[in-house]
Amino acid sequence: MNLIRCVIIAVSWLFFEAPESAGNAAEQQLRIQVRDGSTLLLDVEQPQFPWVDIEGATSTDRVIRWEDVQELKLVESPVSDQISRIEALLIQLTSADYQSREQAEMLLSDPNTFGPFESQIRDALAARDLESDYRTRRILTNLENYSSPQANQFDELRMKDGTVRTGDATNISIAGQLFEHRVQIDRKNILHVTTSTDSPARREPAPVDVRTFNQAIPEFYRNDQETVVSFEVDRLGQPIPSDLDAGELFSWTGLLLRTPHDGRVITIRYPFKFCPIDAGQKCICPLNESLDKPGRLRGTTVISFCLPGQPRVSAGVHRVGLFLERIEHSRDVVIQAYNARGQMVGMVESTDQTCTFAGFESNELITRVVITKNPHLTELKRNVDETYAIDCVTFDQPMVVREPIQARSQLFAPRATIDFRSGVSLVAKDLKLDGSSVSFTSPFLGQTVQTPQADVHAIGFRTIEHAARDDAEFNMVQLDDSSIIKTAASSWLQPIDFPETEIEPGSAVGVWNANQPARFAETPDFESGRPVIVYPGCRIIAEGLKMKADGFGWDKGRSEKIVQNVQLRDEDDPDAETKEPDLTPQVDQVDFRGKGQLATLWLARPTTTDGRRGHVSLTDGQYFVLGDSGGFQLDAIDSDSVKISLGGRTTDFPLTRVANITFPQATEK
Repeated sequence: MNLIRCVIIAVSWLFFEAPESAGNAAEQQLRIQVRDGSTLLLDVEQPQFPWVDIEGATSTDRVIRWEDVQELKLVESPVSDQISRIEALLIQLTSADYQSREQAEMLLSDPNTFGPFESQIRDALAARDLESDYRTRRILTNLENYSSPQANQFDELRMKDGTVRTGDATNISIAGQLFEHRVQIDRKNILHVTTSTDSPARREPAPVDVRTFNQAIPEFYRNDQETVVSFEVDRLGQPIPSDLDAGELFSWTGLLLRTPHDGRVITIRYPFKFCPIDAGQKCICPLNESLDKPGRLRGTTVISFCLPGQPRVSAGVHRVGLFLERIEHSRDVVIQAYNARGQMVGMVESTDQTCTFAGFESNELITRVVITKNPHLTELKRNVDETYAIDCVTFDQPMVVREPIQARSQLFAPRATIDFRSGVSLVAKDLKLDGSSVSFTSPFLGQTVQTPQADVHAIGFRTIEHAARDDAEFNMVQLDDSSIIKTAASSWLQPIDFPETEIEPGSAVGVWNANQPARFAETPDFESGRPVIVYPGCRIIAEGLKMKADGFGWDKGRSEKIVQNVQLRDEDDPDAETKEPDLTPQVDQVDFRGKGQLATLWLARPTTTDGRRGHVSLTDGQYFVLGDSGGFQLDAIDSDSVKISLGGRTTDFPLTRVANITFPQATEK
């Protein structure tokens, strides 16, 4: 049964009543990512599958049980096909035609394609003529320095006991029960397979609880429940060489690494001499080629999280810490933590310690940590040291983050992915929401199908990228239901997209400039019950705060300013640096139009998002929480736009502005 047929069966069950005969009980439930971007949740019939371990030039046939598997990653073609191609090219090396021999040597010398098969090529040295033997030795010379894990041509099998196998899943075909129907998927359509992942539990709203640390404490590195990645060994326990692309190299722990520049994060040999814990001989740093001073140790590093061993399942953590070295001065580097909605949970500046620490703890899941040169330094009469290396990253158990989802297909414009509450995810186009039903066209069916809205968890859109624009003339206002809405700088209570509606002043919790992320205050800041103003380098507990049309002011004399302590050495230490001047804002008034330092104002302590309620996220950062009468309502979706109403006034948002939609969960009675 081909893939089209199996998806027709799967989708048809979503919209029509299932037959009474459900088949045999499933041995194991698998999450299968199809190469078009869809994800199927399948109860497999066969409890095991054939597997060939390949180590060097030797191979061993095995039978693997699905119940022992955590993840199976398939390359595009079976390893046996690549072996056959190598054998054909080796025969071509002995061709009577000179150009054919040249072409065969050129192809076999590509380390990205044949580097993993060096042992198989080496075996060909025996019983060959002199010229082909000479060519084979030249090929092996080109392949012998192969070390890139990104060019792996073998299938990879990660077991639940932590072991990893490389080899060949041959022409694997997975059959089983999906929505009580039998389906079968061939290898050519399978990208990777994991065991089923539970959806996140529904969350009750709670006050945001955020703390930052610039000194290591026992809770970070002496907790057996947390992971510490020191970049010394791979998941097989083998030493890691230098200069490897570390992007997904440590995904088995739940850690992902990247840089937004033209480059990558790499492993380097550099021992952290002053780290208070055992840091080993290796660490990581950004390697960039597009900066003013290209090379190692400069640029921005982004740390994100996934489920361990499942790099395509986005996750977040509640606690994360790391060490930095090679920084000459305090404040030169900032470490920023963000939640899934792009809000800055906290920021730590580098301290005067040779090995500086940054840690974050938050009840909002932290989905990424950004390390970069401090962009907030002002009036500094010395050069800023932008070099750094990272080691000993620690974090607690990664948890699934299902929002915001993104469309995972490149096939359609506008493109979308529908996530069902069952865990199934399908590529779709021509979406429509009318009343309580969602309809769409499946690429497999070529026709419109319909499902109850209650069966849909979320819809993610692959939006068109727009050039960055200056939003300094706009504010973002967070409401007491966690909604975020864009307003005019001239009147922070006037929504841009709902011009005939005005925000109630008492419902506003936070205000910040639309050209920057929101910055959270820390938990102790709200103990006095006064508003908190969060600047890039300090926080102010504001007394006598007054809102103005274009900003706000407060009583500077009676307000308390909190600055991160960056002088951590003993004052009697003769090697301690001279105390730097206060580089944080000294003004008592600020607006939201790019004048002076931009701040986030919290009129009240924000709360976490209620996981039971739906929302619409826009590409400009707006976030509309759905559900309450008089609040935001999702009225309709058509092929061009999403219709949202506020206070009885409806606005059409083009699909190019919509990032994702999550539908409200039904409440238990």
